[in-house]
Amino acid sequence: MFNNVVAVDNNNSLWVWGRNRVEIWEYYDVFTESYGLINGDADIETINSPRKIMDNVKYACAADDRLYILTLDNVLIEWKTPKNQVILMDDVKHMESSAYGSTLAVITNDGRLLCRGLKNTGQDYESFIEIAKNVEFVAVDIDTVCYVDNQGKVYFAGYNMYGLSGNGEKMPDLPPPIPDAGYEIDDSYYVYPPVQVRFR
Repeated sequence: MFNNVVAVDNNNSLWVWGRNRVEIWEYYDVFTESYGLINGDADIETINSPRKIMDNVKYACAADDRLYILTLDNVLIEWKTPKNQVILMDDVKHMESSAYGSTLAVITNDGRLLCRGLKNTGQDYESFIEIAKNVEFVAVDIDTVCYVDNQGKVYFAGYNMYGLSGNGEKMPDLPPPIPDAGYEIDDSYYVYPPVQVRFR
């Protein structure tokens, strides 16, 4: 989500403030409702002070058009509006999402790394694919995932334009922009399956 803040306090309550609207195909309210009231204010664009929206929260990430919320019960919830919340899975140890785009990485309680929103993996952006096992830590960015396994080895998959894979190579510079369409980035800019990052 753009221009807003989410925070989990010491009592495991989830608070939000900042911009209340997301521009995807249309404006809609995320935390209040013209689409659904949370705290009595409909159709407001800015939340000027923190508002509690949920209890029993371990961790939360703001993506560009949704929140991902991990509860104390290890349940992962995708929040688009107060009336549009979906339980994605209930066996989650940790998760991370990109602030922009739709990349989401989940570490399950048994150490599997599941991702969605990674281009060039043969998946759609709403389905999860298992990337690795025995994973201890993960970080993500748009179309990018980097993780550490239980042996302390670091692996990378995803967008490699600037040498993010850490293997000493980078993809070619972007081609000239296509008029009225921006840049066209083909699959050669992506690394998958994951590669180990070598520290020399």
